[in-house]
Amino acid sequence: MNPLNLIQLNLQSPYEVWSESDDVYFFETDFDVKYKIYFGDDAPIWKTGAYTFDISNTNIIVQRNHPELESILQTFDETIAYFTSKP
Repeated sequence: MNPLNLIQLNLQSPYEVWSESDDVYFFETDFDVKYKIYFGDDAPIWKTGAYTFDISNTNIIVQRNHPELESILQTFDETIAYFTSKP
């Protein structure tokens, strides 16, 4: 899997997305909630073109409706859209 172009992604995303490896990305909200976004090959199920996708809150707090939910969801959407549109 090729890493995402974070410069292009961050032009559209409400929150800055950064990477710590080729398939794991993070962003942090204005309320210091850090999210992890993971993409992985799903080769056991499909021969090509299938991926797993996971989003998790890395903070150890009770997850509840967040005041920035719209921006959080838009960041997820932009990341997925960018991932699925690359050649």
